[in-house]
Amino acid sequence: MIQFSGNISEKCKKYIRKKAMMQWLYVAMFTAIIIGIPSILVLLFWDIAFFVVFTALVIAYGIVLSFLTKNDQLPHIIEIENGEIYAEMSNGAATRNYNDIKKIVDYGEFYDIIFYFPNKVLNCICQKDLIQEGTIEDFEELFKDYIVRKYKS
Repeated sequence: MIQFSGNISEKCKKYIRKKAMMQWLYVAMFTAIIIGIPSILVLLFWDIAFFVVFTALVIAYGIVLSFLTKNDQLPHIIEIENGEIYAEMSNGAATRNYNDIKKIVDYGEFYDIIFYFPNKVLNCICQKDLIQEGTIEDFEELFKDYIVRKYKS
């Protein structure tokens, strides 16, 4: 078993916030395309007031979403055992199978385990200095086919 446990660093928290903002940006662009085209058609036949109200609602939605992703999605415990990854956060816990892993990005100080689409929401950040059971070598050997390094050695 490999276990990471504890509070993650400010660098990891900053990374998670940036990742959440990028996810929100993708959702906002998708929403703007899907809802924007009909809105423009309505605008052509209706009033500019509708367009202003709609734009304000989309912006408010984005601001609310960015505040909701602050501390409740930070991992406290991540256990890797028997073909499964268990992550516990303050807003709940989740278990994923090794087959759900798309890649593991090594940022030097921590790993970001990225899953395929239906399971993509989970922030699975394994900070190297928070390892409680097992070793980094065990982790890298277990996931050698998935690890992509994003730093210069």
